[in-house]
Amino acid sequence: MTTTPAPVDIAFSLLREGRFGDADNVMAREVQVATDEYGHGSPQWASAQCDLGNVLLNADQLARAVECFRQAAFRHRITDRR
Repeated sequence: MTTTPAPVDIAFSLLREGRFGDADNVMAREVQVATDEYGHGSPQWASAQCDLGNVLLNADQLARAVECFRQAAFRHRITDRR
């Protein structure tokens, strides 16, 4: 039985191939799916943001990665207080 790899795993594979743009696109789509299905600021959205941040961090896109982590932490914290 085979399983479909998670988007973050696909993105990291693309990074290893030197395909940052494709990896970025995979994760951008994943953040959009989480937004559409669960809402902006949901735990699922925050998880997708963190995954995007990890991909960006590994691609030496530090400023963008920090922003993803910051948004995920801020939005998730607000959502938890409701």
